[in-house]
Order: sequence, then structure tokens, then C-alpha cells
Amino acid sequence: MPGQTKVIIVTANEDLIRQIAFNTSLKAHVIDLDNKQQPPSTTTTPAPTTTTMDPKDINMAILAKLFQPNLNDDQLFRDALDLPQPKKAKTANQTRKKSVDLVCVICGDRAIGFNYDAPTCNSCKAFFRRNAHEPANKIRCLTGRDDCHIDHEMRRKCTSCRLKKCLQMGMRRDFVLTEEQRKERRKKLEENILLATNNSTPVQSSSSSEEPMNEVEEILMNTNDNNDNVFCDEINETVFGTLSTSDWLTTQSVQASFVACLGVFPQQCVDIIDFTSDFSAVVSYSRFIDECALRFINFFRQIEDFENLHSDDRFVLIKYNVFTIFVLGKCYSYRATNDCCADDNCDASRKSREFLKLIDPSETIYRTFGRMVRSLVQITDQDPVFLSLLSIILLFSRGLSISNEEPLLNDPDTVNQIQLRYTNILWNHLVSKHGEMRAQKQFIDLLPALFELQQSVKASREIFYNQSLIWNNIDQLAPLFQTVLHLS
Repeated sequence: MPGQTKVIIVTANEDLIRQIAFNTSLKAHVIDLDNKQQPPSTTTTPAPTTTTMDPKDINMAILAKLFQPNLNDDQLFRDALDLPQPKKAKTANQTRKKSVDLVCVICGDRAIGFNYDAPTCNSCKAFFRRNAHEPANKIRCLTGRDDCHIDHEMRRKCTSCRLKKCLQMGMRRDFVLTEEQRKERRKKLEENILLATNNSTPVQSSSSSEEPMNEVEEILMNTNDNNDNVFCDEINETVFGTLSTSDWLTTQSVQASFVACLGVFPQQCVDIIDFTSDFSAVVSYSRFIDECALRFINFFRQIEDFENLHSDDRFVLIKYNVFTIFVLGKCYSYRATNDCCADDNCDASRKSREFLKLIDPSETIYRTFGRMVRSLVQITDQDPVFLSLLSIILLFSRGLSISNEEPLLNDPDTVNQIQLRYTNILWNHLVSKHGEMRAQKQFIDLLPALFELQQSVKASREIFYNQSLIWNNIDQLAPLFQTVLHLS
């Protein structure tokens, strides 16, 4: 066409590629020259191969497809899930064989797991449990200089410096019961066992004697007046079990994938919204949602349990649950000042309100989404382990979308088992990090927040759907945006 210039840019600069691809005013195509089977037509953008793609980067194959007209949005989701699996960090199962590499941060010996909020060997774990609440004036340095080098040989020689290093490396005194707490817990356990014994019938007692005792009962039966310290230690270990090596390795792998895929958002959504017209604002927002969806897809594809599911089940879980999970990505990137979800009249929150009023004049979406983000930020402390595990738990939650159109899964039992496993890991992580009381409070606070999130997301979908009925050019919206909001 006269007045137009066609330019071919050959570059390996991914920042430049993103700028070109996301500039909607350009009629641009992104083509991967490493793909040896480029189609002859120049009217569409061929999908490049991504076998060496870094998981923290945007999937350029899918990004290129976003700008193809009339692309089936469901097929786009399937393409994203069927591409070669992104390079990922080792899973817990793969790393477990090399657990010898997990060293005790106190003495350098082999660590058995995450104990009192630090990876330690069994010896240092038991040492800290015995000495955590010892008064400082009762233990003194072996040399009097308080600078003993604690290693495998020295750890048994200087109690003072060993305890000092435990605290310096992050071991938590508040995770260890005091002597008074131990006595109180022992008293309650003895009372409960005595009550259970008195209430049981002779027949029940006889049959129960054939059953193996649980750990607490066995400890109590073997306790005498001369081993109170042993008793207290065992009770403490039974009631306050520490994060196992397997669980700890899983949390580290999941956290690394979550931060790599979702930890570096270049800007807030309000910073890229085009306010030149109402619909251009929606179109630019839809592309931001597409990027969020791609980042979450890349994250979930790091999870071996997800990759091993039936392909149809993976598609259903992503399509119907990922929009609900978006809020957790925002929780991680949330900042106290000038954030679009902040509860003050900052520039970012004003822009967010201005945009969302175009879709929802009642401001329901604006108010509820901001409130949910702030609530979940407070509950999770923006802990990437908490947020990444919770994202996986929600992904494997059947019926999360409250949609009558959601199809049945091929293997619902496996999905339920995976969800239960990650819920258990999250609980162990919170107990290990904060203690049992704080973990209970976080779970109790989390349940109503998730219920509100579920209802709010359903309402938001309905608002977007009703609004889409009056949009004349809905095909201009990014395909993944249409899919996750069920607009198509």
C-alpha cells in the first residue's frame, strides 16, 4: 500500500521483540528463524519452537499466536499445554536421591530436614531442643572468647557458641516448648488417656490391646519418673513434627519456579492500559491478562504432578481455575505504596478505578478485588512458598469456578490426591515456619477469604460476559482473555 514501508528486523534481543509484539499500533509479526519449517504465507505468524525457553520468559510461541486473527482460543490453551515442557528446576523426587547435599547450617553435617526453621542434622536439632530456653548465665563459652568455630568436631565441645550459631542461622526458640508448656501438655495427655481408659468397656479394652498404640500413648506407657526430659523431647517431636526433607525440597522447587515465572512483572496493569478510548482500554487490559495466563501456565508446567495428568484434565483445570488464581500473583507483586489495589487515593488506585468503571459502573470488581488482595497479603505475608503452594492447591480444586459448564475430569481421584498432598505440605511449611498456633490461624483466616474470592470471581465473569454482549468487536480481545473469562 502506498505510504507504508515494510521493514524486517532480525534480532536476538528479547526486550525488543516484546516491545514490537505488544505494540498494537504496529502490524507486526514475530517469526522464529530457528524454526526450519516456516510456512510460506506472510499473513500469519508461525509458531516458533521453544525447547530451550527459560521458564521466567514469556512463551514466544504462544505470544506470536496471540496476534493471529480468528484463532480459536481453546486451541490456544491446548497449544500452550502441548508445547515441549519448559526447562524446570529439579522436583523433590529427583532431588531426594541427592539429599546428602542438604547440609546442616550449624555444623556442616548431613541435614535430615528443616528443623525449627533451619536445615539441620539430627544432633543439632536435638541440641537446640534441649538448650533453646537455657538462661544465658548458665552456659559459658569453652574458651571464654565467644568465637568458637562450630563444625562436626567442635559442636559437642562448646554449648554456648553452638547455641549462639543456632540462633544466628535462624532457629526459632518459640518453636520449642518451655518446661511449663511441656508439663501442661503432658498433664493433658495423661488425663485424656485416663478418661479414654475409664470410658472403654472390657471388650473394647481387650480388642484395643491387639491394636498398635499411637506414638503418644506408647511414650506415656514407657515413661517413668527418671526420664522426664526424654519424655518431653519425644512428646515435642510427636506433636510438633518438623518439615521433612522431602517436603522441604518440594517447597524449594515450587518456590523457585513460582518466583521465576511470576516474580518479575515489568509493570502494573494500569501502566499499560490505553485510555484513548473505552474499548482500547479493554483490549490493552486483555493483553495483560494474557501475559498473566502464560506466566501461570509456565509455572504449572514446572509441576510434575500437573504434567502427568491426562491432557484433557490439564486443559479443564487451567481454563476454569486459572482466573481465580490470578489474585495470588498480584499478592506477590503487591506493594504498600502506589499500588492499583491499595486502599488509598494513590495514582495507581485511581487509574484502576477509572478503568474498571468502564466495565462495572457499580465498582463491585474494583472494591472486592482490592479487598481480597489486601486480605490475602496479610494472611500469606507475601511468602512465595505459601503463595506457590496455594496456587497449586487451587489449580487442583474441582468446581472452583462454580460454573455449570465445567466438564467432568477423566481422573478426579488423582486430582484430589494431588490437592491433598500439597495441602499437607503447606500445613507442614506453616507449622515449621510459624508454629502450630499461627498455622491454625492462617488456615482459619484463609478459608473465608477463598470462599469470597470464589464468589467474586464468578460475579466478575458474569459482569464481563454481560459487558461483552454490547461490544461489537470482541474478536479484538486477546484469545486467552476470552477463554479464562468464558466470553467466547
